[in-house]
Amino acid sequence: FAHVMMLTSGTCPSLVFLDEVAAHVDRPGVQALYKMICELSRDRQVIVLSHDPDLLDLLSGYETIEVVMKNGLTTIRK
Repeated sequence: FAHVMMLTSGTCPSLVFLDEVAAHVDRPGVQALYKMICELSRDRQVIVLSHDPDLLDLLSGYETIEVVMKNGLTTIRK
């Protein structure tokens, strides 16, 4: 992803947002995404938004913020 950004824009982003990147991806694909995220995070900030339990399990060792909605109220669970 970062390489494609560099080829198309001539710059490499220092911050990458990935929103539901694992949606409709099978388990082997999620594992490949995890490797990509790890590679991206070596030299830039990566923020991943996901509901995918497989990806969340793989990312469990990273800093996380869990957002929960209950009774129509959204809160951050630490």
